[in-house]
Amino acid sequence: MDIPEDFSSLVNPFNNGEDLFQKDYNGYESIIKEEQKIRKQYKAELKALKVYSKPIEPDSYVKDVASWTYGISGVIVAAIFLLHIIVWILKLVFNIGWDSWGFTKTVFWWGISLSSAATLITFIVYKIQLYNYESDLRLYENYIDEKGRINSAISAAERKITSCNKEKSRIIQVRKDVLIHCIRTVLGLPIMYDGNMSDSEYTSIRQLYFEMFALKNDINTADTNEDSNSRTEKYLNEKLLFFYNVSMRKGIKNDDIYSKMANQVTLYGRCANANILRQESNIMSKNINESFSTIEYDKNFLLSKKDPLKKYVYKFKDLLFNTDTKGILGFTSKSKQIERNAELHDIVVSAQNEYNKLKPIADNLDFLLNNLRACAYRNLYLGVELINYYRKNAGGSTLSIEHDEIMIQKKGGYYNQYHAENTSGLDVIFGGLDKIDKLMDSSQLLGSAAFVAGVAFAPLALLGNHIDNVSKNEKDAHDMQAKLERTAKDYIDKTGEMLRSIEIVEAIYKANQGFMTIYEPLREKVFVQHKIEDVSQMNIIELATAIKQYKKISDSKIA
Repeated sequence: MDIPEDFSSLVNPFNNGEDLFQKDYNGYESIIKEEQKIRKQYKAELKALKVYSKPIEPDSYVKDVASWTYGISGVIVAAIFLLHIIVWILKLVFNIGWDSWGFTKTVFWWGISLSSAATLITFIVYKIQLYNYESDLRLYENYIDEKGRINSAISAAERKITSCNKEKSRIIQVRKDVLIHCIRTVLGLPIMYDGNMSDSEYTSIRQLYFEMFALKNDINTADTNEDSNSRTEKYLNEKLLFFYNVSMRKGIKNDDIYSKMANQVTLYGRCANANILRQESNIMSKNINESFSTIEYDKNFLLSKKDPLKKYVYKFKDLLFNTDTKGILGFTSKSKQIERNAELHDIVVSAQNEYNKLKPIADNLDFLLNNLRACAYRNLYLGVELINYYRKNAGGSTLSIEHDEIMIQKKGGYYNQYHAENTSGLDVIFGGLDKIDKLMDSSQLLGSAAFVAGVAFAPLALLGNHIDNVSKNEKDAHDMQAKLERTAKDYIDKTGEMLRSIEIVEAIYKANQGFMTIYEPLREKVFVQHKIEDVSQMNIIELATAIKQYKKISDSKIA
């Protein structure tokens, strides 16, 4: 299957209703069915295969038996022969009639016979065991070979099935990619696509695409300009419905924001005279104006705070260095240290609680910013469609929504009663406080995101440059210092991000006002008065420029 990198060559076959690469798809289906049948047969054969365990090779005891039996016989014969010598010597002195030599020979021959018999029996038993072992080993080896052959055949079938399923999935994915390509290039509709689309979603969107494709083709068959304009408005209206139902659904991640946008379809109806395109400026800007009006309180709250964690930093320092933790005879009092550390912990928790107050503000600003971006996405598309209607072409496929977020995790701490052994160095004095005070109170920086970024180092310098040096031997105080340090830094960073998001909200609001100043008169002429002849090329150029600037501002990121 040869899939081109550029889908342009696949557009016409797709528009003609062809299921792309269907022949290849059917071929893979056929192979999969055949391989599934083969796999099933081999699995049945494997199930019926008689199982043999690996036999244990017998040990040979022939040499051991021969050594022991002949050795024992030799020892006995040697002992009896020594007795025979003793008896023979005694016979020279005494009259002894015992035939020791005959007894010696008898023992010798019996020893030889019994040892030989034991060795021979052991040898025969070993040969029988060896024969059985070799027979069982052949059965086991045949079983392993047969099992391996069957498993290899099953694996080969499964590899083919996997490979064919992968190619089938590739074909299905290409069809989806081509559909997205056609929506963007043929219809000129924007659609944010990350490569994921369910089969049911594909079927639904494909049907909508062909409905609009048919409407687009109908425009060219109109007999009169009036009929052509009417069909064009109907086509644009259907495109706008697609934009609301599909493009915005995929582009807007927040369900509440999308619901607001989708409700406009119900409010303004689905009809042939393009009522949705006739939306007045107060409707198009309603959500933007509402969102802009709600940020004033948040903005004033953030700018009025200066640095609310400053007091906790100073309080932490004063308690750390001005509290007496000496006990009797000047030694460190652990109870006093624990009490002091508990108070330090309360300061850290208070600072964290102050930081946590930012979360609802951040959540609100996130919602407002994403809502304004969604509104801008919708308004920009309406502007692009007006240009499309004027120029009788398709465009707007590159529109998208920028996404970012102010992440604030609530902070919390606990007091670990760590018993420090040494409090030396707690009399070190902080330096440079007057410089920090001056910077924090600077009226030139107050009231902007630049101020927040500028004082970010202040509490960190206060803590990092001094407390770390004097609390090396106090793990508890050091840990709490780190918590306060992180909280102070995060407060500065997140406040800066929120002020930046407010700046973007304000910029989108102003950009929308500028856009609507140009768009509204043109919308009135084109879609309400139907006096497209009163729209000049310069009007369209101005609108295109406003759209470009509006989109640039809407795409601005927080960081």
